[in-house]
Amino acid sequence: MFENESSSDVKLGRVGPFTADATDIRHGTMVEFLCRAKVPPEIKKGWYWNMEWDSLVPILQTLLAFNANPDKFIADKEPGFPLISAACNGCLRAVELLLDAGARVNLSLPHFYGTALQAAVSQGHLEVAEYLIEKTSDINVPRSLPLEYPDSSRDDGISALQTPVQLAAKNNNLALLQMLLERGASVSACPVSACPNFESYYPYKATLKRYWLRYGPQYNKHYLVYTALQYGVINQNLNIVELLLSAGADPDSRVAPGIGDTPLQMAARLGNLELARLLLSSGADVNAPPLRLTTAELHFKGQQRVETGRSYQCFNTKKHK
Repeated sequence: MFENESSSDVKLGRVGPFTADATDIRHGTMVEFLCRAKVPPEIKKGWYWNMEWDSLVPILQTLLAFNANPDKFIADKEPGFPLISAACNGCLRAVELLLDAGARVNLSLPHFYGTALQAAVSQGHLEVAEYLIEKTSDINVPRSLPLEYPDSSRDDGISALQTPVQLAAKNNNLALLQMLLERGASVSACPVSACPNFESYYPYKATLKRYWLRYGPQYNKHYLVYTALQYGVINQNLNIVELLLSAGADPDSRVAPGIGDTPLQMAARLGNLELARLLLSSGADVNAPPLRLTTAELHFKGQQRVETGRSYQCFNTKKHK
């Protein structure tokens, strides 16, 4: 392949694009040959978020052995991409190799999941998340938010706006949530709340749906940001709600005062009496101002819908006898 390449071509890295081709077809021997030929250990292009990192570990080992920059050896990606992508894909071995080579554990890509820990939690990778925390990953990121909403069409952009605890609750992952809380993660942190113009962080899809979302029990966790406790209620997961409350979550927590329903109002809209009882026993304010109706009225309306459904079902049963 390289018979016509001069030594100056190799020194200047002009055969660099071949490195990308070699890694794209998982050609570890070719990657090692190129590195030994003094080609810079850098991938020009071709590694994406959905790459199977487990199959790339041998190539990664070779690149790092030839002093590839662990944060930036993929030239067309931002610094931090390799570690965040490996964590997102749940490849613990790749994460270990990158961190051992000096990758910075708290680099963040706001358009794609945020930090490696946020990426791992958002995809449910418990073992990777535990390892990142052991390696001093900030457990309460993000500490600040970008000036503009990252990407209105991608859920991974929304993930970057939320703490690992929020993400674990959002994804209904009790094991991850418990691990994070045991390691000292904040149960109540909601970074979006600190922004006076926090609604600018909602994607356009949420803006289109916000009007009709107010008039029924529909809560869209994919397009809107909620507190960890609100996510637990939306998922109607009693164990998660109980865990968050026992860890000190405010039973009336929401993104901002007067914005959206409280967890108790959510439980009422969803018609979940067991959740409502748990929240009330934890001190939830039954008279907290909601978007439109009082909590009692919401619960009453929900019960009316249930009774109407039962009556209709009973009527149909008698009719067809």
